[in-house]
Amino acid sequence: AVDSGGGIYISCVQRLGTKEVFAMFLEGLLKNIVEREGRVDDKVVLMLDNASIHRTKLVKQVMDKWGVNVLFTCPTSPQGSPVERLFREIKRGQLATGNRRIGKR
Repeated sequence: AVDSGGGIYISCVQRLGTKEVFAMFLEGLLKNIVEREGRVDDKVVLMLDNASIHRTKLVKQVMDKWGVNVLFTCPTSPQGSPVERLFREIKRGQLATGNRRIGKR
């Protein structure tokens, strides 16, 4: 996740992307926001693409629990999402963690 100030929240898991994994990611993200900001309020808007795991009942329950606003991007406009630009750079191998590059070599 990328916030409006350029902050990045990353959670790495060794499982396939499922609704349960995404719900856990959201819980961690929102807890991180509370730790940093003291609360989650109506100024928090999550921008998600239209991946099927983003639109599940379980994920909606997490959003409702935290009172988070959600904005879904248009299905054909990945360029409108800041996190997609980050993912593109990761996939290109432009970002590195420690001595190990992320993405394809």
